[in-house]
Amino acid sequence: MGETEIILFIALVSLAIIAFVVLTIALLLQYRKKKMAYENEKKATEELHKTELLKVKVEVQEETMQHIGIEIHDSISEKLTLASLHLQHTEYENKYPGLNDVLILSSSLINESLDELRLLSRRLLKQADEQMDIVHSVQRECNRAAQLKICAVHFDTDCNSINMDTKVANTVLRIVQESIQNSLKHACCKKISITIENKHGPFTLCICDDGIGFDTEAASQSQGIGLKSIKKRAAIIGAELIQTSNSGKGTCTKVMFSQKNGLP
Repeated sequence: MGETEIILFIALVSLAIIAFVVLTIALLLQYRKKKMAYENEKKATEELHKTELLKVKVEVQEETMQHIGIEIHDSISEKLTLASLHLQHTEYENKYPGLNDVLILSSSLINESLDELRLLSRRLLKQADEQMDIVHSVQRECNRAAQLKICAVHFDTDCNSINMDTKVANTVLRIVQESIQNSLKHACCKKISITIENKHGPFTLCICDDGIGFDTEAASQSQGIGLKSIKKRAAIIGAELIQTSNSGKGTCTKVMFSQKNGLP
């Protein structure tokens, strides 16, 4: 083999080696690129899976919280309200004079618990910015009071439904409850009439009984807990409160406020 042939052979071998090295490096780079793409895709899939699991977990938690909120609002609150009314009925009948103070305290504690439960229920149901049908709520409250059979309880309205901010609606509902309790406990009435008007003017709630009535001037000075609570609640929602009463002619509580206070 001549010198020229040897040099040519060495050149070909060198080229082959260089080509092999270049090809190997190219294959390694391509493999690394594919591996990185696979790992990124795998990581993205895992992240998506984690996100979906977290989403499902949050949805389950929200559903559970809503269920608890509904149970508190529809079941526990209703039973506590009925228990409070029964305690007031027992106090009203005055069968156990020695226990009256205990009954009043028990009723007060139940009502405080009801306020806290309603607040918890609203938080669980995320009702801070939601609407509540005050007509339905007041109708339900009247039905509960009528179940005690102390006196007749009638409800009338010019609207089938009135949706308002939950906070405002619950404040109005508490005024209704306080007024009914005052009538049942102190008025010796035979009938309680509640009306709601909203079609032809501002929202107007009237709670009237045909009981013994009271001295409004003396009551304003003594500031009984029930009346003070009603005035405080009306002030919270910026409502105008008018309370009238005459001896032997019953008592009427009127609450009025405009749409800016929470009506749609």
